[in-house]
Amino acid sequence: TFHEAVTAIEEGKKTIIFSRYSGKPLGGKEKAEAAEKFGTDLPIPELTEEGGTIPELLKMCIRKRKEDPTFGYVVLTGKSIILNDEIMPKKGNIQHAVDTFSSDPDCNLFVGQTAATGTGLNLQAAEYSIFNDFGYQPAEQEQAEDRTRRINQVKCTSVVYVVAENCAIER
Repeated sequence: TFHEAVTAIEEGKKTIIFSRYSGKPLGGKEKAEAAEKFGTDLPIPELTEEGGTIPELLKMCIRKRKEDPTFGYVVLTGKSIILNDEIMPKKGNIQHAVDTFSSDPDCNLFVGQTAATGTGLNLQAAEYSIFNDFGYQPAEQEQAEDRTRRINQVKCTSVVYVVAENCAIER
């Protein structure tokens, strides 16, 4: 999925990756220790028990930004926003993240949980939407797709669903 997104970005396309799985946050003592060590309890890779898609994509964004400091990205999870390596609470910062993605020519990747990203946001700056996995409700995908297709949209948008080959569940 990330390779597909980076390929689109290298072609000059603003890209969104939608995913359902954010990783299971740490709890109790482990959460307190991680929060003390990292200065946050937000869902970054080191703070999840299971990898999850969003933390893994975030890891790749961080790695890509180290290689290319001009690479800009937004990661929106259920509780937080990571904007070019800066972690901030989701509350009060969603519009700032959307505006950055829309107006900053270096911010070409928007990663988010389908439920958190797919409702109410205007992401028409995107030219390419990648769905990493399917939800249980088809309407959730439709609504997420429509975040890039708004009134007055003038450019074409492409939607890609990543499907594992020979996977009984996705079949």
